[in-house]
Amino acid sequence: MITKDERKEALQNLVASVAVLTWSMDLEMSAAILQDTSEKFGEDLVALLMSELLPALHGEPAAQDVLSNAAMLAFARPLPQKWSLTKN
Repeated sequence: MITKDERKEALQNLVASVAVLTWSMDLEMSAAILQDTSEKFGEDLVALLMSELLPALHGEPAAQDVLSNAAMLAFARPLPQKWSLTKN
């Protein structure tokens, strides 16, 4: 049985995978995150969580933890490519 913390970590990894794919179109990095998550938590759990996460990203009802993780994508945005901590 998966713990609450493990489910949270797996969901966060899947959100990161979707974010990488959405923001940078980096299919290789997104696939690597999915692969690592599948190896750590199992393909069955990843498939189950993705089946919960993807509808939530389209505004459909979902479990609270799924909605909270999906909301991260709505609030987090990639920085502009010219962004820098120091002025040039």
